[in-house]
Amino acid sequence: YEPVEENGGPEELITHEAELVDSSEIPTLAARAKTDPVVAEAALEGVRLVGNDEWTGPVLASLGLIGVLTGDPQRAVESFDAIATSGEAAMPYDPAVIPWHADYAEALVAAGRLDDAAALIAEIRTRAENLDRAVVRVGLARSEALLIAKQGDPAAALDLLEKHKDKHFVAPGL
Repeated sequence: YEPVEENGGPEELITHEAELVDSSEIPTLAARAKTDPVVAEAALEGVRLVGNDEWTGPVLASLGLIGVLTGDPQRAVESFDAIATSGEAAMPYDPAVIPWHADYAEALVAAGRLDDAAALIAEIRTRAENLDRAVVRVGLARSEALLIAKQGDPAAALDLLEKHKDKHFVAPGL
């Protein structure tokens, strides 16, 4: 993704997220990124061929995530948009069952669709709060931080991440 600023900004956010991945896994993840789209495309063709609407959404979510992870936000947005237009049969109402919305919002930010990303984050945050889904709120905080950084306030983005980290990831007794 394009950096928002030359000095700081999203690079700091990426550094924080990168700490969550074991560096020994990176070559395996990179190799899989080349073959997973082929497998996911074949799966999508299969579920469409048999008319299985229940699995169309999860397969499209996989394609969208592959787009996010391989730096192809347009491909990601196309896959996620297809879920959004497929109706309720494509994905469960509960955003924690298949947590894809934060990745969708991240792709929207990367594709420059900032208003769409903000609207999605607000809608899914309300749903996550109503269903008490902390895991979804954490993912949305990540996407919202990217949105805020893209809008030009990386300090506020980092503050948002710190707030959620302290709220959701503090181990008892530490």
